[in-house]
Amino acid sequence: MGGIPNSSHSKSSHHDSSHHGSFLSTYIFSTDHKTIGIQYLLMSLFFLFFGLVMLALLIVIYSWESDRMLALGLLTGAFLSIGLILALLITQSLRKMPRLFEASITEFAKDREALSK
Repeated sequence: MGGIPNSSHSKSSHHDSSHHGSFLSTYIFSTDHKTIGIQYLLMSLFFLFFGLVMLALLIVIYSWESDRMLALGLLTGAFLSIGLILALLITQSLRKMPRLFEASITEFAKDREALSK
C-alpha cells in the first residue's frame, strides 16, 4: 500500500513557542498562579483607591455647607501623609534587600579564586 502520502499528515502543525498569546489570553484568562496573584493585587489596589476616593467625596459632600475647606485640607493632608509613610517604608525595604544575584556573584568569585590557584 505504497503511494501518495496523505497530505493532511504530511503537513506539520508546528507551534511557535516564541509566540506569546494576546493580552487577553496572557493576562485576563491566565491560569498561571503568579499572573493570577498579580491580578488580585492590582484589582485590590484599584478598589482600595476607588473606595478612598468615594469616602473623600462623601466627607466633602457631607461637610459642603459648613466646613468644606477644612474637610478638603484634612483629607489632602491624610492622603499625603499616608503616601509619604508608604514611600518611606518602600525605600527602606528596598535598601535592606540583598543585591541582585548576590549569592551567584559570591559563588562565581569563589570559583574564580579556586580556578586561579
